[in-house]
Amino acid sequence: MIANEDAESRRINPTADKTPKKERIKKSIDKFNESAVFTTVLAISLAVPVAMIVVGAVYLKRCPRHHLIPIFLLVGGCFAVLQTLVTIVMRVKSHRMNADERKPGSNPISGLVSFFLFSWLISGSIWVYSTHGKFSTSDPTAQDYCHPGTYWFAFTVITTAYCLIGILVLCLIITGIIMLFN
Repeated sequence: MIANEDAESRRINPTADKTPKKERIKKSIDKFNESAVFTTVLAISLAVPVAMIVVGAVYLKRCPRHHLIPIFLLVGGCFAVLQTLVTIVMRVKSHRMNADERKPGSNPISGLVSFFLFSWLISGSIWVYSTHGKFSTSDPTAQDYCHPGTYWFAFTVITTAYCLIGILVLCLIITGIIMLFN
């Protein structure tokens, strides 16, 4: 009964909710980040890094045009798996703690791995994009050969990563603007 009265008072008087909009947005984002759904999405997101490891390992010697392209996939996949596993372990550990035991802040290992992954993405971009259109796919014995599946997978991974970074930056800007004006 009290909950209905509270909801009714907010409908009639929207200022009855004393929580600022910025605080409600932040709580909603925090609640989603702490949810099991988000942890499940993180676990599913292991598919791309595992595929990177597999493609990089299988075709390690099949890109003499630029031998670092399969290495980019292999190393990047390993560190992306490490990053995801560290994040999942920290989330599970945080969920098991009482609210009083939780410490705010980020994990330094996760920060270092993120920095490495970003640097590795830039390096991989140089290797992959500089090879674009300058390799052979017909003669595996040629010096300018690169296995097309390996090359195009690396190209797609890098391009998708930049698109996702752009979307993330755009969302952060929009969220900042919304929080600034509310």
